[in-house]
Amino acid sequence: MTLAWIVLGVVFLAPFATVAKVSYGIIRARIFYIHYVVRIFLESPLFQVPRSKPDETAEDFRIKTADGLSLAAIWIPPRSPLKGVILFGIEFGSNRWSCLHYCQNLLDAGFAVFAFEPRNQGESDFIDGYKPLHWVTGHEVIDARAALDYVSKRPEVIKLGGFGIFGISRGGSALMFAAGENPLVKCVVTDGIYATYSLMVPYIRQWINIYIKDNAWIHDYLPDWVCGWFAHAALREVEATHKLTIPFLESHLHTYNSKPLLMIHGADDRYIKPLVAEKMFQIAGGGKKGKNPDHHEIWIIEKAKHNEGIQKEPIEYPDRVRRFFDRYLVSDSIIPVQSSQTSEESSSSKQIRDHGHAVSAS
Repeated sequence: MTLAWIVLGVVFLAPFATVAKVSYGIIRARIFYIHYVVRIFLESPLFQVPRSKPDETAEDFRIKTADGLSLAAIWIPPRSPLKGVILFGIEFGSNRWSCLHYCQNLLDAGFAVFAFEPRNQGESDFIDGYKPLHWVTGHEVIDARAALDYVSKRPEVIKLGGFGIFGISRGGSALMFAAGENPLVKCVVTDGIYATYSLMVPYIRQWINIYIKDNAWIHDYLPDWVCGWFAHAALREVEATHKLTIPFLESHLHTYNSKPLLMIHGADDRYIKPLVAEKMFQIAGGGKKGKNPDHHEIWIIEKAKHNEGIQKEPIEYPDRVRRFFDRYLVSDSIIPVQSSQTSEESSSSKQIRDHGHAVSAS
């Protein structure tokens, strides 16, 4: 056999060899690697979350979800004539009073703030068999919809014609699942939000290198779509074994193309890399650098880790959030400060308190 025929044979067989290696790599990774992905998915990072003291001016009550749970909630009236309402989504592991850590400037500027605790967190109802994850599940989406429904019926919101959303990390992600097509949601501010699928895929290759050291070559032969397939497979396994749903925020982000959006993110976020946030921003209607529509902004804060933006920029952060809501939320009508729950909600809140379910102020 001449050298020419040998070379020709190698060229001809090379693609088949590559396909065989890819196929073998997929099978090996599926058998020996997928359980690592599931395990890591279920591990919660250690977050440092803010917890503020209760505000004496707040209305402390509970709201109902579509599946019959009772969620702890607060309505904090503004410290000047009301010009807007903010629905605040708290981060994983925090409580409803943490909104004060972010919203003091908004309250002073005339915005009322509503915050709530999702199920199995804080003083809201617990359901057996569910351990909250730092990922958004269908449970948090149901709770977010209950909060949106409540705020949408507040007389202040009806008179003003809408409200804004300010969500942190998981709390912001959960609200964005439910709020995109709500006509009363006029604008959205988020800090450190993430979408499950987009966040998992970049880590798949990194985890392969860690957990399949004896088959490190698999990393080089697996195409990107396979990493996405692993993410889907792992999520389906978690759903089946834990009896829950894990929705994909990516499929909802397009509903924010016409809603003003301010996305805040830490440049040194170790959990959600800025590139993941920028990809989400583009799906939501934001352009590349220098090409954003006027009503879409992304602010990557230098030296800030996950949810550390307000610590790194203690002056600019609250000012920038307030300016955004002033621009896109405030209407011409200003309502005097007053406590104005609907009669139905006030009555139900009183019944809950009378039956020993009042939220502790400690």
